[in-house]
Amino acid sequence: MPAAPLLLGFEELLTALWLSLRVGGMWVAIPVFGSAVLPARLRVLLIVATTVLLAITLHERLPIPEPSTPAFWVGAVREILIGLMLGFTLRLAFEAMLLAAELISLAMGLGFAQLNDPLRGTSAPVLGQLFSVATTLVFLTLEGHLRLLEWLLWSYVGPDQSGLADDLLGGTLAWSGFVFTHAVQVAMPALFALLLVNLGFGVISRSAPSLNLLAVGFPAALLIGILLLLLLVPAIVEGAELAIAAGLALVESVLG
Repeated sequence: MPAAPLLLGFEELLTALWLSLRVGGMWVAIPVFGSAVLPARLRVLLIVATTVLLAITLHERLPIPEPSTPAFWVGAVREILIGLMLGFTLRLAFEAMLLAAELISLAMGLGFAQLNDPLRGTSAPVLGQLFSVATTLVFLTLEGHLRLLEWLLWSYVGPDQSGLADDLLGGTLAWSGFVFTHAVQVAMPALFALLLVNLGFGVISRSAPSLNLLAVGFPAALLIGILLLLLLVPAIVEGAELAIAAGLALVESVLG
């Protein structure tokens, strides 16, 4: 017998549309996969595939307001915000590492050297590429994208969904200060060492005023900074791991 045709009614299409709001928001805000370096078709394919899988799993559990009511449009905005905040929490971890790279670049004298960062779509310091690659590898190693997909499903079937958007927003705002504190913690060893180097050159310039400090100090600070980075690679990787783990722990605590 021939197989029955697959028919999608209005209810199924409405369910898929409703799910795609939160799914699309998460895939747009998530680091690595939400960057402009990925083709738009691939990102759309990820959104469609995730939406189909969720629709198959949650069809009987998903309460959707009537499209003709204001609650539908308010809920639609809420779904998009939830998806954006799920991905934005981990993007803050990437921003913390890139801020640490910028602090070290300024101390080394590389603040003027800027390159295009494809993951962010903006310019970033030269060291930002190193920190970005390290954070991306740690993110994929920890399976951060898979854990977000798991919690995306849990955000629908969890025990309490009424205040999910408010809890995510409050947690994200409270955790945003982590970007600055963690960036300083990661960059502090290099900043302290380079400060001692600059103080040493300051003493030398006072004892030998005829010495061209700019011609000697800049190459020396750059060379010492590169050597420090070679020694601090394990600390950079550990800092990226702590940042991503903190973002994942935030999402897990909010979702319960």
